[in-house]
Amino acid sequence: MKGTILFFDAQGKPLGQAPLETKFTAEGDQIKSFKAVADHNVSGYAFASLQAGPVPHPLPVPPNLSISDETGTLGIGTLKLIKQNDFTKVSGWVSVKKPGTLRFDATLQFYDAEGRELGTATVKGTGVGSTGESLSATTFETAGKGDLTGYKSVKVKLNSADPVQ
Repeated sequence: MKGTILFFDAQGKPLGQAPLETKFTAEGDQIKSFKAVADHNVSGYAFASLQAGPVPHPLPVPPNLSISDETGTLGIGTLKLIKQNDFTKVSGWVSVKKPGTLRFDATLQFYDAEGRELGTATVKGTGVGSTGESLSATTFETAGKGDLTGYKSVKVKLNSADPVQ
């Protein structure tokens, strides 16, 4: 099995991640131990999520990237939300819509039908910019504090977008 364990603090902010690669044969309901080393100190985590892969994506091609930040740099779409305890696991597609390769940090802001903010989730990554003739998109997974599943609208706030040399 290959994957990544994502760690979040009590407010749903990413703390770090740990790659996971282990071999085992599961026979029924069993607990298997494993070791993984995180890229940062995650000892104070409140929520962890296993992003296993590779997993086939039954998503539209090209993905729907209808949600953009105000500058038109990032496109977000095809969101899937699953509530788990006091957090909501958020997955979807992200695309850099400007030329070049960018390291980005964005906040997804989820709102109810009356325009009240339900909560946020952070999306960080590196993406190759799309051109007029081609689309470059990748999947992401993150988490937000609280129940975001009843959202009616989402805004993308681009915190940073730095060129990768």
